Amino acid sequence: MNQRIRLVIASFIVLSVIALLILILTHYRAKDNVKVVIDIEKGVGVEITKLHYSGVSRKGVKLEMDAERAQRIKGSDLMLIQGIKAVFRSKEGVPYTLTAQDGNFKEADGTLDVRGAVELKTEAGETLTTDNIHYAANTMEITTSEPVTITGEVMKITGVGLHFDVETGKVRILKNVKAVVNGAAS
Repeated sequence: MNQRIRLVIASFIVLSVIALLILILTHYRAKDNVKVVIDIEKGVGVEITKLHYSGVSRKGVKLEMDAERAQRIKGSDLMLIQGIKAVFRSKEGVPYTLTAQDGNFKEADGTLDVRGAVELKTEAGETLTTDNIHYAANTMEITTSEPVTITGEVMKITGVGLHFDVETGKVRILKNVKAVVNGAAS
């Protein structure tokens, strides 16, 4: 009887290990577009394709970010990212969608710096374009010192420098502001 219990337990363990191996192989086969590379020579700790990140700030703003490629630098919390799409949601859930070619993300302090074909779109249809943007999670602000253009259905505003409070939705263009509304310059 003692030997029968040992045989049943051994069979159960063997079947469990086989089932676990099948589960792991099936999971990784389905996820073949996700790739993790460790490259010691470049100083890169980890390289990831098809990154998805989400987080919530202390004030309730939610950030969801997708990137085609991300590299975490060894010995730091700096992540180099490419092919960026980020969605910021205010405390009330209002989404702002940011796209850019590349940038840097520091998870510890919640900063995102992006550059290259930067666009920030609202759900109301306005689009902000500029060369680079800085997002700080602790203040929930998006800023730039570069020229900006904001276009909407009935307006176009240009200027230099931007301060955008994600929580309130208030936008300030800092200098050289020009606006065209319904075809009339102001």
